[in-house]
Amino acid sequence: MALTAKERMAKWRAKQRENPEAHEEYKQREKERNHRRRDKGEFKSVSQMTPREHRLAKSKWRKHSADYRQRKKAFTSLLTPPNSPDPNVEVLPPVSRRSEARRRSCARRRRNDKAKCYRANAELKVKLKCQVRLMEKYKKRYNRLKKRHQETKHPLHQSTSKSYRLYLSIVKSIRQRYRCAKSHSERKFIASLVARQRILKRYGISAFAQEQLKISRRHIEQKSFRKPNVEKLRMWEQIKMFYKRDDVSRMTSDKKCTVTRRGIKKQVRLLNDDMKTLHQKFVSEHKTVSYSLFCKLRPFWVVKPRQKDRKTCQCKLHDNLDLKLITAVREKMVNSNNINSLIRMIVCDDNDKRCMYRECDQCKNKTIEFELNEEEGRQVTWHAWKTKRETIADGSSTRIITKTVKEQEQGTRKVLAEEIITELQRVCRHIFNIRNQYKVLHHLKNDLKDDEVIAHIDFSENYACKYAEEIQSMHFGGSRRLLSLHTGVLYTNEGTTTFCSVSDCLRHDPAGIWAHMHPVLNYIQTQQKRTVIHFISDGPTTQYRNKNNFYLWGRTLSEYEFKASTWNFLESSHGKGAADGVGAAVKRAADAHVVVKKNDITCAKDFIGLLEQQQNTKVKLFLVDEMAIQALDKQIPGKLRPIPSTMKIHQVQFKPNAYYCKNDYFK
Repeated sequence: MALTAKERMAKWRAKQRENPEAHEEYKQREKERNHRRRDKGEFKSVSQMTPREHRLAKSKWRKHSADYRQRKKAFTSLLTPPNSPDPNVEVLPPVSRRSEARRRSCARRRRNDKAKCYRANAELKVKLKCQVRLMEKYKKRYNRLKKRHQETKHPLHQSTSKSYRLYLSIVKSIRQRYRCAKSHSERKFIASLVARQRILKRYGISAFAQEQLKISRRHIEQKSFRKPNVEKLRMWEQIKMFYKRDDVSRMTSDKKCTVTRRGIKKQVRLLNDDMKTLHQKFVSEHKTVSYSLFCKLRPFWVVKPRQKDRKTCQCKLHDNLDLKLITAVREKMVNSNNINSLIRMIVCDDNDKRCMYRECDQCKNKTIEFELNEEEGRQVTWHAWKTKRETIADGSSTRIITKTVKEQEQGTRKVLAEEIITELQRVCRHIFNIRNQYKVLHHLKNDLKDDEVIAHIDFSENYACKYAEEIQSMHFGGSRRLLSLHTGVLYTNEGTTTFCSVSDCLRHDPAGIWAHMHPVLNYIQTQQKRTVIHFISDGPTTQYRNKNNFYLWGRTLSEYEFKASTWNFLESSHGKGAADGVGAAVKRAADAHVVVKKNDITCAKDFIGLLEQQQNTKVKLFLVDEMAIQALDKQIPGKLRPIPSTMKIHQVQFKPNAYYCKNDYFK
């Protein structure tokens, strides 16, 4: 008899153990074979397994152990003899084989009968469903025949006049044509030809036409096309453009502040005032429009600020006056804390420069009347933003730092009233500059000539480089690298172009500014070929409003052969614009590459390389090298004379070999 595989293996192992040297050689070969399999990845040790693979392996091991114990238990039971019969237990006679066979036969018959019933029941259900469908079909046929029979009995059908027979043929052809139409638009067209709602309503036969022609009610009652009112459409466009103005709403710079509706994704703009005040402002500038229509035409991405839209770039002058007015209203010294309404109380005309600059002979001494009564000496408290200098000890040396803090102040009601009057005089000039700057710049954008371009520029918040996967010390430590982003928008009479220059160098001084602007100016001269450029920016002294920037500005524009240029500095803390939205869009796109596509951004070259892969990007991207910034440092002379009253300058004009500075932006 042939041996089984198990018996052959057992015989081979016994023979191997008889020769110890051959057995040791066999074990060494097996060990090397296992090492080769492990290197190839055919199997893994426990230390190489992932937690999931280890759990699956342990599950298999437990199953094999259970099977082994079960086989061992069965083999042991075969070797163990049966227990001796208990004399106290009554032994029942064995069951007959004949009765057991009959029982099994009956059970099988019952199962077959049950299965037969289930099959018959399923067949009957199918037949019942078919009969129901057949019944419904004949029922509908009967109803149609019955309806046609009733129509033939109508008294009008008994007439034999040719005109009536013509009417019947026309109605029948219209019904058939309408019923056989393949699309909704075709049915709508047929209904517009034969059933005009205006005519049917005039003669009161709308329901009769619908019944006779078998045309849907929505097709009969469709509105007829009217020529659009051009004046109304122009006014609607004015309202929408009004909401997008920088003095009405401000652009958010956060990359997460977006809203999408009907597949259109926009950066959120936050309203600068309540809707009632904005409506009054629009009416004073344009034609009268209802408040409901003004609210209805607000673009969906222009929203009211909410709690999460906390203002973090407030104007210090505005906010300090607001904080004092809140206390004054609480103490019932004034009735309103609205700065615009208080200004209108002390000036003749809030659109007149002499009144707002407090130079008008009629209103320059006019002030707010506070209700102090007899409690002018009572102490009150209010908050104010202040800039303080602090001395910090750094080891053996000390250094002075500047901090901005919000402190609580205390004084009498009379002192509070005097401070409000003083600050309101300054705010009048501040608000007038803001309004007229936005107004003049708005007209400048709309009236651009063929050779002019406007560049609205600003530094965005530095972008933090990211890896698709980071260890803990990288995520929470100070190893993260930052990139400098200089963003802007170019306005021409042909449209707008957005741009962003990226650099590993974090310098925002004049040398850094013009290193970022060199590729932009090169693009303007080569692609758009403009000879006059107007710059718009905010006015920090460390960046744009200083003598070094003015020097590099004139030198650079002479190199690129610009004939003229102006630099317009927006009012302090009111320089938000479209450039902030460009920075948010670029950062959001870069984060999408890291999170979704698992790419790493470690430097400016990676940042631009990933964004240029997008086919739908509309932002012009430029890479700025740190060597270019250092080269511009060498071009700045050691001693430059500062321009007097630099902080009061709102516009600087450039012409070849000359500068013209205006302390007052308006003539």
